[in-house]
Amino acid sequence: MVKTGSQGGDDGIPPMFRQFFGDDPGDGGRQFRRPRQQKEEGLGSGVIVSSNGYILTNNHVVDHATTVTVIMADKREYKARVVVPIRRPT
Repeated sequence: MVKTGSQGGDDGIPPMFRQFFGDDPGDGGRQFRRPRQQKEEGLGSGVIVSSNGYILTNNHVVDHATTVTVIMADKREYKARVVVPIRRPT
């Protein structure tokens, strides 16, 4: 689940059409707003690096993931868990 903005932002709607999508001042801007949270899915790739199933991938593939499923080339699926997320120094 990811949080989305419900106030303003660049949603790609030209200003002259906002009255049809809920940003018209006459309706208080409440109609047809984006949800505060939405489910997001993504794809990534990785490499199996050990016989016991460790996979190496980039951090952005699994960062903030709540579930991870590995799908093999032959369509077998495995539930996975992030063991060692690599974080960039701040």
